[in-house]
Parts: sequence; structure tokens; C-alpha cells
Amino acid sequence: MNRLLASTLALLNGLFALLIILFGGLFGWAAAVTEFQRLARSWGLSYDQAGLVGAIIGLGIGFVAAVLINGPLALLVHMLQELKGIREQLASGKETGLARKPQVEPRI
Repeated sequence: MNRLLASTLALLNGLFALLIILFGGLFGWAAAVTEFQRLARSWGLSYDQAGLVGAIIGLGIGFVAAVLINGPLALLVHMLQELKGIREQLASGKETGLARKPQVEPRI
């Protein structure tokens, strides 16, 4: 059951991150088209160019927001999966290489 929950959480986390990025781009385009026309005209940009620049800036801001919001959760899900893998290796008796005996050089 935990594996199903972790997989579902990872999938939803990725979809939510994608939505944050897309809405950032949409918000940037809408802001550039409606609010920043005077600034765009001072830069010499047309209506379409201002929308494109706004969308690119919005996608960048959305990406940063998605990394900050969804990154820690993705890290926790990945840690859970790695710990389960280690637990399975230890339970099956396979040597993981984590508890090696130190090699001592012979003294002459």
C-alpha cells in the first residue's frame, strides 16, 4: 500500500509542478498583453512580441516556483523509494557493500 501511495504522490507532484509552470507562462502572457503594454512599447516591442516575452518570463518564474514547491516533496518520495530498496536488499541477504571490513595493510 505504501508503494502505491508513494507512486501516486510522485505522479501528482509532477503533474502539479507542470501545472504551476504552465499557469506561470499563461499569467506572464496575460500580464504582458494587458498590463505592460506601455513598457513593451517603450522597449519597441509589438503586441505579439510583448506576449511572447511575458510568456517566457512567466515560464521561468513558474519553473522556479515549481522547483521550490515541488522539489522537497520529490526528494522525500525519492528517499522513501531508495530506503525501501535498501531494506529489500538487506532482507534478501545480498551484500550491499555498506558494511565492509576495513582492509589492514600488513606491517613489515
